[in-house]
Amino acid sequence: MELDAILTQRGWEKRPSFDLVYSWEDLFARGLGVPFLYRNRVVEALYRRLPGKPQVPVRRNCFLMEMEPHVEANVYNRKNIIPYWIDFFLRDSMLPALSRSYSRCPAVFVSSREVFEFLQSRQIDLPVYHLPLSLPDHCLNEDWGRKTYDLVMMGRPNEVLSGFFRQYVESHSCTYVYRRQEEGRFLYYDQDGNCLGNLDTHERYMDLMRRCRIGLYATPGMDAGAERTGGFSQVTPRFLEYLSAGCHVVLRYVRNADTDFYGLERFCPSIDTYEQFESRVDGCLRASVDRDLYRRYLAGHVTSARIRTLTQILGQI
Repeated sequence: MELDAILTQRGWEKRPSFDLVYSWEDLFARGLGVPFLYRNRVVEALYRRLPGKPQVPVRRNCFLMEMEPHVEANVYNRKNIIPYWIDFFLRDSMLPALSRSYSRCPAVFVSSREVFEFLQSRQIDLPVYHLPLSLPDHCLNEDWGRKTYDLVMMGRPNEVLSGFFRQYVESHSCTYVYRRQEEGRFLYYDQDGNCLGNLDTHERYMDLMRRCRIGLYATPGMDAGAERTGGFSQVTPRFLEYLSAGCHVVLRYVRNADTDFYGLERFCPSIDTYEQFESRVDGCLRASVDRDLYRRYLAGHVTSARIRTLTQILGQI
């Protein structure tokens, strides 16, 4: 099967969390040599209200990146639409509805190896393929500049690592960045209370990350996050972003198919105690990043590598 377009919602969806999705779309469109086909929010809302669950008419063969699958009112359940699920937090009880919602699609791609193996084990009635998340090629930049801060936890915090982080900075002299929610916005501050802004673009987010020596990272299904994610705990792009920014990593995770696929153990064992955390941070502050290791590793996880994988799979459909 050959794709003719990338079906995108960039015409109306402007939340910062979609910046990375649009970067992937840009690279996929360029790599596949196809244009964008813009989704229409009003038309989609209208079709969802119509009886009989009709589909939005689309003539081209399209690749559609979705933050999460639609178990109800999927208006793009068509034989010429190939969806790509970025996040997946569904329970077993929802799988029959999921199968019905994508029954006409010739293939479905999932980003998580853990989810892929889960769906295979449940023998879901859909042709499912694994297409891992990636680092946009333009983020592969070894010009990291000056490291201003010792520690940072970007994005959604893990409460265990956050506790270790607070205990460490209270007893050690170091520079650090932390996130605080104020009036519905997430603002970043340094150890002196200076506000660094809300990092409302992916570029600003990466710029701050490049100024940090050590990044704290936990897979999303760890600890209290397990309830939100249904127990799934995939490796998110933030791990790759830390490496591309030249950061050492302090990690917390449960070993699964996704952590094995990305080889997290090559970079750091899962941190379970404060003593492990303290030892790891102290060691990272004394050491330099292994640039050769990072370079070789990231070369296999950039978006251009995923485009080659997608092309190979589509050639079999």
